[in-house]
Amino acid sequence: MKPKIIFLEPSNRWINELSISGNFDKLKSIAEIKGFHRTFEDFADHRKDFEFDLISFIQVLYEPDLVTSLFEFIDNDRNIKPFHLLINLENEENDLFKIRTEIANKGIEVPLSQLKNIEQSLQCRNIEYTKFTSSNKEIHFALNEILLYDNHWFYPFILGCSKEEFANLALKNKLVIIKIIHALLLNKTKININDSTLLIKINTL
Repeated sequence: MKPKIIFLEPSNRWINELSISGNFDKLKSIAEIKGFHRTFEDFADHRKDFEFDLISFIQVLYEPDLVTSLFEFIDNDRNIKPFHLLINLENEENDLFKIRTEIANKGIEVPLSQLKNIEQSLQCRNIEYTKFTSSNKEIHFALNEILLYDNHWFYPFILGCSKEEFANLALKNKLVIIKIIHALLLNKTKININDSTLLIKINTL
C-alpha cells in the first residue's frame, strides 16, 4: 500500500520545476499524491476532501500574504480533525537572513523569514508548538566566485528571483545588492546556515 502525500503548494514556479525535473513522477511511483496544486484557501474551502495528519512547509513562508493565508487556514472552522504543521525557516543567526535584512533595510524588496511573526501569531492563539534550532550547518563553495562574477547564481537566489529577473533590476539596486553581499562575505570562507523548525499541533476537537 502506497503512503499518501498531500502537497499544499501555491507556487506555480516550484511545481513546474518539480515536474520538469522528473521528481514529481518519481514521487507518484512511490506514493499516492493528492491535491498537488492547492492554495490555503482551496484547502480550507474543501477541507473534508483532504484528510491529512501533517503539512510541511520548508523555506516557503516568506511573504506576509502567505503567512496571513496560513493562519486563515488554521482558524478555519472547517478543520474537522487535529493535524500538525512542520514549518522550517531561516532564523536570525543565518547568514542568508542577515544578507536579506541588510538588503531590505535599503528599501529593496526581498523575501524575509517570517519566523517571528509566525511564533507571535501562534502564541496569541495559545497554539501549542515545539521549536527546534538546527545545529550550525555550512555552505562550502568558492566564495571568491561570488565576489568576482556579478552574474553568479547567488544574487538572484538571495532575492528569490530568476537570473533574468535579477538581470532586469535597476542598475542602482543591483549595485547596492552586490555591495552588501561583498561586504558581508569578503572575509568569510563559508556561509553559516541556521534554521528553526516549528512543529505545530492544531487541535480542532
